[in-house]
Amino acid sequence: MWDFLIDEGNAGMSIDLFASLYSGDAAGRPASGKRKKDHSCADRLFAQNVGIRFLTPEQLWFDQLDTEKFEMPKFNPIELLTNDDVQNSKLPRIDRPNKSELILMVGPPASGKSHFCSRVLAPLGYEVISRDNVGTWQKCVQAVEQAISKGLPVVVDNTNMDLESRTRYIKIAKVWDIPVKCFIMETSMEHAQHNERFRALTSSSHKPISQMVFNMMKSKYEKPTMEEGYQEIITIPFILDKNMENLSLYCKYLLEK
Repeated sequence: MWDFLIDEGNAGMSIDLFASLYSGDAAGRPASGKRKKDHSCADRLFAQNVGIRFLTPEQLWFDQLDTEKFEMPKFNPIELLTNDDVQNSKLPRIDRPNKSELILMVGPPASGKSHFCSRVLAPLGYEVISRDNVGTWQKCVQAVEQAISKGLPVVVDNTNMDLESRTRYIKIAKVWDIPVKCFIMETSMEHAQHNERFRALTSSSHKPISQMVFNMMKSKYEKPTMEEGYQEIITIPFILDKNMENLSLYCKYLLEK
């Protein structure tokens, strides 16, 4: 909407961002006195996204001088630009395997699992197996068995959020007496939903993932433990690609309505 206003909807007149402001009652404010809690923070975030000053209706029309308390979303995409050095320092060293082993990725949709597998693990020789490629979990199990029987290192690039889904593959590793590692994506559920929204906005071929799916993933999550049979459990940070296309869009708030 803002881009349309700048490009086509303002009769060719340039917009002075410093002199502009946006006002709305979706400001993320908690309940106060007779006023109910704001239904969202969308108006405040819109102003921040486009880089203009924000005022509540009370500040604009009734000369309210003080700034009321408000709550911002848990996930702030802008912080990814400033803490990438910290995130990179948390990325574990992963050596090229010299024998067969099994890695189970764990994380909700859009948490960065596939990106990590394609950019880090596949170049090291890991066979990447995913339901996105083979279809059902049964076919994933078959593909894992075939790869291990050939002596290949394997990574299962599925959500694997609960013990039952992980146990299917751990049993195979035990039969072949190979080590199993668990890589847990550090990406929060809110961050993953942001990633999903970004994909939907930038790719016409992307198949949207509903809020219901994220809720289901959150409710079924069982944190992996060493008792499941892992050689090690490693946390994988989300690393922002600063050279990505549409970086400026990615670093805006995309979820509030």
